Amino acid sequence: MTRRTSPAAGALAALLCCLQAPECQGLTVPPSTTSYFGRSPALLSSRPPLAASSAAASASSSSRSVRLPAKADDSSSSDGGGGGGGNVFSAAAAKLGVPFFASLSDTGGSSPSSSSGGGESSVATVTTRLPLGTLLDSRDYTFTASTNVRGYEWTPRETDELFDDLLGASSSAGGEGDDGNGRPYDYELNQVVLVPLEWDTAMYGLGRRYGVYDGQQRLVTLCLILAAMRESFRNDVVDDDDEDGGGGAPGRQPHEDIVKELTDMLNPPKVRKAPILRIELRKRDDEYLRRILVPELIEATATRSGVRVDLPLPGTPERKGLSATGRRIVENYERLSDRAGGLSHEERVRLLDYLVEHVHMLVCVPETARIARNIVMAQGKGMDNEPIDDFKGLVCFRYTKNEEDMYRTFDLWDDLAAPPTADVNANADVESSTVGRETIAAACLLRASAALGQKVRKNDEVNALERWLRGDLIEREGDEGRDFFDREVEPASRALHLFREGDLDAFRLVVGGGRRGGGGRGG
Repeated sequence: MTRRTSPAAGALAALLCCLQAPECQGLTVPPSTTSYFGRSPALLSSRPPLAASSAAASASSSSRSVRLPAKADDSSSSDGGGGGGGNVFSAAAAKLGVPFFASLSDTGGSSPSSSSGGGESSVATVTTRLPLGTLLDSRDYTFTASTNVRGYEWTPRETDELFDDLLGASSSAGGEGDDGNGRPYDYELNQVVLVPLEWDTAMYGLGRRYGVYDGQQRLVTLCLILAAMRESFRNDVVDDDDEDGGGGAPGRQPHEDIVKELTDMLNPPKVRKAPILRIELRKRDDEYLRRILVPELIEATATRSGVRVDLPLPGTPERKGLSATGRRIVENYERLSDRAGGLSHEERVRLLDYLVEHVHMLVCVPETARIARNIVMAQGKGMDNEPIDDFKGLVCFRYTKNEEDMYRTFDLWDDLAAPPTADVNANADVESSTVGRETIAAACLLRASAALGQKVRKNDEVNALERWLRGDLIEREGDEGRDFFDREVEPASRALHLFREGDLDAFRLVVGGGRRGGGGRGG
């Protein structure tokens, strides 16, 4: 495909003109363009109000009382909607003709009166600086990212950077990096934002569980580093042909102590209580992370040391069938295993001591996910949740009934949002090329603005996007979030990407029909 580049500013200006008229700067755009980038004034004026089905739907829409997968403070749907629990459609709502996504029971904790305290809470946000040795020492801090819309996204490049930083810092004692007393400087891994979740003391004993609102990438990668180091120490024993370790002493005992130390950091033990992972992801992505972090708790291949991590080999059908998150976890773990295995025993021990004693995190614990989100957005860094991520959660989970459809739509969104690099799109056709996350966000905001007939304010993007989604689904009775993605999100995003790239022929093709000819799922 031949692409003609054009300045981004000019492309956006031209696209905004397309919102107002079928012709712009000499470019004739097919009338169907308005099916993605703008609705006619007649349609806007004739569309039913969002509360057309009932007053209950109006109240639900105006208060944005929905359960978002990314909201860790929703105790009634802590799995992020993966099991469809957020789509309970009450009988009362059905009798009133309310759509499945506007259930009367959906208070979602958005109003002060719905909180457990019966009103606005005055609990302060607490931030504590903790070394990893404390953070990973007991069950006081266990984490779940199952409520996160964004998955684990670090590649081997980011993983290598963190490992190199930690390895370099651990080797600094006595050199340029020490504090003058032979102690290395502390390494700051910056802030993680956690939201308290419910904890079953009867099952797990004393401890706490937190939803990770910011810091998922670092926490998962740290756990992968510890798992890779554990296996490297275990392999030291496996490779030792001297069964008694020489001199009659049990040769594997010193290594087993280190293996147990690392295992306990990833699976904090508690006598007579159920095992628990240090961190877990969504159910679909959690299988291989579990295999890596606690091979002792699953079927693992027996070795002289007892177990080994069992992962699918590259090129196998099982490997090819991994989700994007699962693939990154396996690839990063394999990379870290190679790096840790290439270190001497002394280097690994020094790195472990440094991780436990000198690597610190600022642990911020707001009371609610709303406060957590404000903190994260104010920082404006990393791979944090943005309005488009919350909207992704609404489309894929809250407004889609079937679990299989949820994950299918989620995967399609992830594929579309992949960075549009030349290598990825070189041999891809228009329908399978990637456009990038920012393009999806821009396209959705443009479409929402046109559909609502008003400018979307920066601090109201999620609400505006949801109003667009709800209004569209009410207007198209029977449609769900999966249909909305096929009919609106994907074609609009592809059209905007092609327009920005200056590929006007492909732009005309895309705006002429959706991924399935503009008809969603048809029958």
